[in-house]
Amino acid sequence: MQKERFTDLQEGLIYKNINGNSYLCVSAKSGDFVLRNIDTDWTFAACGIWQYPDGSIEWDYSVGGYFAENKV
Repeated sequence: MQKERFTDLQEGLIYKNINGNSYLCVSAKSGDFVLRNIDTDWTFAACGIWQYPDGSIEWDYSVGGYFAENKV
């Protein structure tokens, strides 16, 4: 499946990862994206985001991960 770089995540929207998990975009500022797994609250900065034709996303790597204390 072909993928393309994706730099237009929008804060407050939920995106599905290629693995089937869903992530809330907590912050989208200047090309830096913070995502939160909606099931586990694991929150992190996603770097190098890609989008597939079906709308699912993935990223090259993540940094600064932590479990959020409160759900958004």
